[in-house]
Amino acid sequence: MGVLAVASALAFHLGGKLAHPIASLAAAADAVREGRLEVALPEAGVDEVGRLASAFRGMVSELREKRALEELVGGLNRRPLGPSPTPPSAMPLVEGEVLGRRYRLTSLLGRGAKGEVYLAHDPERDEDVALKVLRPESFPDGTQAIQSVKEEIRVARRITHPNVVRVHDFGEASGVRFLTMEYVPGLTLRQVIEQEGPIALGPGLQIAKQVCRGLSAVHEAGILHRDIKPQNIMVLPSGLVKLMDFGIALVQQSQRQAEEVASTPLYMSPEQLASQPLDARSDLYALGATL
Repeated sequence: MGVLAVASALAFHLGGKLAHPIASLAAAADAVREGRLEVALPEAGVDEVGRLASAFRGMVSELREKRALEELVGGLNRRPLGPSPTPPSAMPLVEGEVLGRRYRLTSLLGRGAKGEVYLAHDPERDEDVALKVLRPESFPDGTQAIQSVKEEIRVARRITHPNVVRVHDFGEASGVRFLTMEYVPGLTLRQVIEQEGPIALGPGLQIAKQVCRGLSAVHEAGILHRDIKPQNIMVLPSGLVKLMDFGIALVQQSQRQAEEVASTPLYMSPEQLASQPLDARSDLYALGATL
């Protein structure tokens, strides 16, 4: 009887030690569900409850970072953005024009050294897309550039990761070559930095984590991005971060050997500056420089 009494007392004591942290986790889960992220969590230990508390702590930390990023971008979206300098268009298109008997151009979203990006409506998908018109210099005569980019787009279409802008099609109409991709309304990381200056640690970590996840998906598909920089990272009002413009990375390689050394050298790996063969490590170098 004495042994049973001791065992019962010990079991009651251990049960109490387990019940308290589990109750704390349950209360924290209720608070998080209601949007309250400043919650008290039990200390992480080595047992199952401790590991659960550690995982929950990581999840809450991630949610706090994402909320901070949402608040940052939401505040920026309410401020007018200053005009960006744009080079003259090499191949102007008219808003309202239908390209390839399919894509109706709605408005010009941006213009850069590599081409113009339009907001267009795709009636086949019944959705808006971003349509990037590529410069003729992207396809020098006597090269396999067109076949190479078609193959890379075919592979890229299989990437459905939430942190990667989806690529749809590569087309040509009336001598104009273009790429269509998912339209994501938001700000580029460059715009965020220009408006905000140095980004606080919480939202900065959230941007870094999401870009790393997207880049991992790109590499797992066997594709190199080759042009990671703040201009190619989109930050949405929801706090979602997307890596973009990897779908045309290969086709731009030939012209970049001459152009990019003068345009975006801050993010390029030494082997890319030297026009040497590249692998995933070059993207990691550029990502490190960007962060």
